[in-house]
Amino acid sequence: MFRKIKERCVLLRVSRLFGSNFSPAYYLESNPDVAESGTDPLAHYIFRGWKEGRNPSPFFDVAYYLANNPDVAESGAEPLEHYLRYGAKEGRLPAPSSGTKVHLEAQPYVSPLTSKVNPKVKQVYLHVGMWKTGTTSIQNTLGKNVELLRENGICFPRIKGVYNHSPLRVVFDDNNKWRTWEIGLRGWTEGEEQEFIDAVLHDFCVVMQECESDTLCLSGEGISTMSPGDIENLKNVIVQILPNADIDVLLFVRDYTAIRNSGLQQRIKTGNLIINPWAIHCIGEDDVAGGVNYRHHIEKFSDLFGSEHCHVHAFEESCRHQYGPAGYFLEQLHFPHQSFDKVEWVRANESISDKALSIIGYIESRCPILLKNRTVRNPLRQSRSNRHLLKIRGNKFSVGPTVVATWIKQARADANWLKKKCRIDYTQEAAPSPEPKDIIFSQNFYDDITQIFEMLDPVLQCLVYDYCVEASAHFTDDESSETFKLLRKWIGEHFPGATKGLENVVNARDYALYARLYSKG
Repeated sequence: MFRKIKERCVLLRVSRLFGSNFSPAYYLESNPDVAESGTDPLAHYIFRGWKEGRNPSPFFDVAYYLANNPDVAESGAEPLEHYLRYGAKEGRLPAPSSGTKVHLEAQPYVSPLTSKVNPKVKQVYLHVGMWKTGTTSIQNTLGKNVELLRENGICFPRIKGVYNHSPLRVVFDDNNKWRTWEIGLRGWTEGEEQEFIDAVLHDFCVVMQECESDTLCLSGEGISTMSPGDIENLKNVIVQILPNADIDVLLFVRDYTAIRNSGLQQRIKTGNLIINPWAIHCIGEDDVAGGVNYRHHIEKFSDLFGSEHCHVHAFEESCRHQYGPAGYFLEQLHFPHQSFDKVEWVRANESISDKALSIIGYIESRCPILLKNRTVRNPLRQSRSNRHLLKIRGNKFSVGPTVVATWIKQARADANWLKKKCRIDYTQEAAPSPEPKDIIFSQNFYDDITQIFEMLDPVLQCLVYDYCVEASAHFTDDESSETFKLLRKWIGEHFPGATKGLENVVNARDYALYARLYSKG
């Protein structure tokens, strides 16, 4: 399904390793059938040629190497890559001739995909925001001020129409984890997914090749989830197209309790965590994401780019900046201070209330955005359909003290490492976490629902009405009971269709598909 992109990633990896040990001219001269076909010689060798006994250069004999190294032949490894990575160090011979010489320090073979280089760019900033560290606000602010950035020598490009560059993880992902997730989230066919991946890779190369600025900034919190091999593929593309650029990695971290509390909200909002909507403050350890491991993320970038090129910043420090995380980030890009007052600042993904999480939690338990183990989009749900519900007022959401204490204990070893390595101290024991307040649905809730109701699609209108019906049995104080009673009456008078049941507000075919997928998880 993703064969073409996986092949490109392999080519990008081995092209720098092989260098002039792969000779395109020799390969085409020795294999006229390949020359006539117009196939890229390196691609042919990697995916077919070596298996057919074709040699990559006059200095390396595939048949000899495999015959004299049965362990390599048995493993199925491509012989020249094995030799350059391991065999030369182990004293294995590349060919029977005593005059054979393999150039271990050769210049890289240039892939057709990255053949056009751009010598103008001197600096690349790779922003690895990590989860819940202001990345969206940073991206939205930079995207809103692209022309101002360009005037000051900074290029912040669109890639496939967006300023969030996390789709790069889909292109360079070796295990298809993120590709599978993207298919479900976007509701794409395989052909549409392939088209998207091709377009992302093409845009990525073109924006680098056509960049006129001294500085290029790439930003995507999804980049932090990439494996070392994926990141190395990404780095190789950048280096091949921008040979004169230094690459610096900007990583942001956040207090362990705060990041997990914020992340918990995000997972509920996006349908990636189904909760009990009637007891949102009783979320137990089985319901929350695993611990944050900053050491793992930071070390893999330090290993690939060098510790002197990896800069770790505390999210809390960025929040203290006059212009918030986006302003702090612009300072790291050396954006001139005299231009700060020209910037149009954008904020995003702020905390939501306990009431908003309760109603969103109910909707996701009844009609989740993603079905079939979160791999297929629900045909009844629209993208970002719950965004209006985020405006509902209430108490700031927080988990209970027992969960907080567990989080602190889980993070202790990683926090000690972060303090020693990066001089960012999250080892302090948090102040005792207060018990969450009881949720009371007052006049404010009534006002919020009646104000946003007409902006909701019919599916959400129906689910919000059902919530008001069922909530009456769980929030039994007098004020909440009266609020839900008034809301049911108001919805029945102004939007009677919302009271008919979910199966009656959508077409039968979509509902049947939803019911079938829902039954499979």
